[in-house]
Amino acid sequence: MVTSNPNGGTLTYYTTQANAVAGTNPLASSSVAPASATNYYVRSEIAANCYTVKEIIIVMRPAVCGQITITGPN
Repeated sequence: MVTSNPNGGTLTYYTTQANAVAGTNPLASSSVAPASATNYYVRSEIAANCYTVKEIIIVMRPAVCGQITITGPN
């Protein structure tokens, strides 16, 4: 997820918009790996009671592997 705030201040992450607006029950970490597309809410706070909340959707995609060719003596 987004891990820095260009305006300074702090970023905290939530599973619901209501919690993000209230500033309660933040996620313990900014690292997530949901099994399916999941909405999260980021609260950017510069000073007390000066914040904005934005929704982000995290989608985990399978790793793309290239073709492996094995050659050797026949």
